[in-house]
Amino acid sequence: MESQKSQSITRRGSVQIKNSNGSLQLVFSHPIITPTGVKTKRFYLSTRHDDTPFGRHQASALATKIQRDIDYGEFDASLVKYKPAASLSTVTAITPIPPSTNPQPDLAELWEKYTEFKKPQIESFYLRC
Repeated sequence: MESQKSQSITRRGSVQIKNSNGSLQLVFSHPIITPTGVKTKRFYLSTRHDDTPFGRHQASALATKIQRDIDYGEFDASLVKYKPAASLSTVTAITPIPPSTNPQPDLAELWEKYTEFKKPQIESFYLRC
């Protein structure tokens, strides 16, 4: 019984990882300034990770980041800094390019222009040999 009690006691202000219905959640307290004074607020932050070894690793990394910010006085009480960025974003529609009014040359015509362009280089190569 004594060992269970000591495991549940953590130092004040530490970030804990909790299982909430199979998903991992970070729970911690931190003082915040309110109009009536300074109060300690309890924060709950969903990690969006399942309780798996990988999820625990990710949650632990985030908990370490939050704990570091608390220790250095850089904690973001809005929690925006700690929430994952949206993986999807909205994009603006691409304006379609109207078809060209100039007719495109066919492959035979392009080949003819290319050989005319290369003709002086080929002639000079054979003259040197």
